[in-house]
Amino acid sequence: MGKLIAQQIQRHRKRMKITQMQLADEFGVSGPGIFKFEKGYVFPSLKLRVKMAKAMGIGTRQAVLMSLTRVPSTVPNT
Repeated sequence: MGKLIAQQIQRHRKRMKITQMQLADEFGVSGPGIFKFEKGYVFPSLKLRVKMAKAMGIGTRQAVLMSLTRVPSTVPNT
């Protein structure tokens, strides 16, 4: 599932046409940290993942689920 998080971060950055360092500044992390997120070497903390999800237009619930096992194609509203 980490691969999904990594892909989302990289897609967002490229869509915004910004560098890893610029994205890092936006979220208060290091440039190498963004590199590691995008490669799937490490994962953002839950707090950071939720903050990034908001910027990417991903719901909080899905951002949390991304770190679990498999993300369902639709997330039930319970």
